[in-house]
Amino acid sequence: MTLRPSWHRRAWWIGTAIGVFMVLYILTGRREFMLASATLFWSSLAIFMGRPVRIEERELVLEWGWPLVILRKHIPLDAIVEVLDPSSVGMVRLLKYFKEMIILSILWVFIGILGIVTDAPYGPYMWAMWIYWGILPLLMYLFPYSARKELTMSILLLTIPVAAYLYRTVEPSIGLYILMAGMVMAGMAYDGVLQQKGVILITEDDVYMLFAGSSGDVEKFLKQLAGVFNASAS
Repeated sequence: MTLRPSWHRRAWWIGTAIGVFMVLYILTGRREFMLASATLFWSSLAIFMGRPVRIEERELVLEWGWPLVILRKHIPLDAIVEVLDPSSVGMVRLLKYFKEMIILSILWVFIGILGIVTDAPYGPYMWAMWIYWGILPLLMYLFPYSARKELTMSILLLTIPVAAYLYRTVEPSIGLYILMAGMVMAGMAYDGVLQQKGVILITEDDVYMLFAGSSGDVEKFLKQLAGVFNASAS
């Protein structure tokens, strides 16, 4: 089984701290805040990296951390309220279950705008990218699996003004590069490559997104989970 949990809930707090340090850097110009933000970002990638989900003795074991396990969550099977496969349940929006994405998106966009308005170091490219990458992940959580065309158009509508801004303020080649990259991502969205594959695990006290490499991995996990439930019920 190759499903892996998405970032731990604590990662959202780390993401907020990263943004706060960047705001302080823009307002004060102190490189210590930039260093703190960068350190938190790169360390969080290792701390909150999901490891393969395991089923052991009537419970799911979720783990995070690389190269060693740093966080572990044991979920009894009888604590599971619902398991959803977004790719097969019509209009399920991941944003419904992970509203923290809205806060992070607003913070990231605010950082980008603040950096541009104050003419902060590193120039327009960096701060435009804060805006771009603050919005793009939110779009993937906003649109359900079945809304590929809507996601594709949204990515293009986001990319074009950002590319035009960089074309005018940095240099034409940068603007064209961002435009081409956005068109590639829009094409991937249309083909379903960017859509999150996996299951939404709803428990009595929390919600988890278990990511999968393919739809086949999702089917195997659901069959294995159903087998454990059936065995315990008999």
